[in-house]
Amino acid sequence: MDRYQCGCFSETFHDTFTNTDQIEHNNICGQHPSQESAKEGHDKKFKMEQVIGKAREMLMAQMDSDNVAHHLATRNVITVEDKNKVFKIKSKYMKAERLLKRVIESNNSSLHHLRMALIKADQKDLLKYISERNEQYVEFDDDDLTKSLEGRCMIPLQGDSYVVAKTYNDKILINIRNYRKVAEKKYPTKQGVSLTLSRWLKLKSQKDYINSIFQLVTDGESVDEELIHLGGGVYVTLNSKYPNVDLRHFWKPEDSDKPVPTKRGIALNKIKWNKLCDVMTIMTDFVPELNNAIVCEYTHYNEMELQKCSECHPFSDEDEEEVSQNQEGDFQIMKPIIMHDHESE
Repeated sequence: MDRYQCGCFSETFHDTFTNTDQIEHNNICGQHPSQESAKEGHDKKFKMEQVIGKAREMLMAQMDSDNVAHHLATRNVITVEDKNKVFKIKSKYMKAERLLKRVIESNNSSLHHLRMALIKADQKDLLKYISERNEQYVEFDDDDLTKSLEGRCMIPLQGDSYVVAKTYNDKILINIRNYRKVAEKKYPTKQGVSLTLSRWLKLKSQKDYINSIFQLVTDGESVDEELIHLGGGVYVTLNSKYPNVDLRHFWKPEDSDKPVPTKRGIALNKIKWNKLCDVMTIMTDFVPELNNAIVCEYTHYNEMELQKCSECHPFSDEDEEEVSQNQEGDFQIMKPIIMHDHESE
């Protein structure tokens, strides 16, 4: 029997009818429908206990528990009742001990949430004590989180892929992009997409739908090409041929009756896509303007206005010339940003 911290357990029994060993998983906590998810949650919590255990003395001595508890409650890592109990404790060490205990016990806990709470509490100097840099599993790189405070954010997905929010010419762009490292500094490449706030919100709203299709793809099911329009010439593409979530700029050549993909885009494997989904839940911490942003298609008063919008219908016949130029010129927005990064670095 395999038993996990959440209470779930799996048992192996022999099926005499098929003469094979079968695994029966018992989803006790209600959050782990499979043995794999229960084991993943178990391993993640065990890793968190190890990291927090090593940092316990430093956190108990230096952590502003009341402030951190406030931000953890905002993220639903601990309850408001837990937060108020921390507030009532007079001893600094007992406050920290109580808070760390609740963080470890919480079903919605992760080292990332603790890191973000420390950053919000203006205690980013404590990040180094809960770093997983030398461990096999790394959620987010602490240095990049610290750098994010100087601008917007630079959050790693996997390898050279990052989510970067930048303000350029008073326009906020959220980039999902590959970076290359030169002389210990990271520089953006053309492999990626730049999303306006409207396009980011559209991607976030389609996350569950994309997940459903992507699951079919990774399960080996036959899936015809599925295009999901985010805005302008940017689409998400999924199909059975390539087990990735592909975000890419499209454009419509004069001799074509439909838009075609360009080289400007990025293909996200399962790990990168799952990390991106996690980033979607925290991006408002770095780009609070998202709270007041609206998806473009919801700003039109009628169907005629919607059809004429080059953001919502970039490849309509009447606007073909204008939109083709616009989509071909999309990278002109990123070009000066990339050049600016090179110059400023």
